[in-house]
Amino acid sequence: MRNSLNQMIEEIDGPMVLFDESFSNETISDKILSNSTFYKCEFENIVFDTVVFRKSEFSLCRFQNCQILGSDLTRVEFGSTSFISCEFKQVDLSDSLFINSQFSETKFEEILLIGSILSDLKIKTTTFHDLEFSETYPVRIHKLKKVREISDSNSFQEILADFHFE
Repeated sequence: MRNSLNQMIEEIDGPMVLFDESFSNETISDKILSNSTFYKCEFENIVFDTVVFRKSEFSLCRFQNCQILGSDLTRVEFGSTSFISCEFKQVDLSDSLFINSQFSETKFEEILLIGSILSDLKIKTTTFHDLEFSETYPVRIHKLKKVREISDSNSFQEILADFHFE
């Protein structure tokens, strides 16, 4: 049986540590989940609306058909996490870290990427629109031990072509 994420949030009321949990068909609104850890968790058909995940970690997690809307994901770490048919809209991903993560059929719109690090990503049929960058704190993209610093949308689109997979 799948658990209710809303119920767990209410019961814990603070930073969470979740291991090997599955959640589906829920809307999580106006919650603070900062400093939380999610390991081997699956999220399916979840809407995260105005959720604060600041300084949280997601390792070996899977998001499918999820929406992350108007949320704060600053300084969040994603390790070997996959996003399939997801949407990020009006999300702050500043200073976040994506390592060995996969994006398939995912949309990013109106995203802050200031100072984020993207390392060894796999991207398929994913779109990026209205991204905000900073020359002072560029996005750092790592692939095969090479690092590029990106501070504009055109350079970002060019370098992402190297991350596509079939």
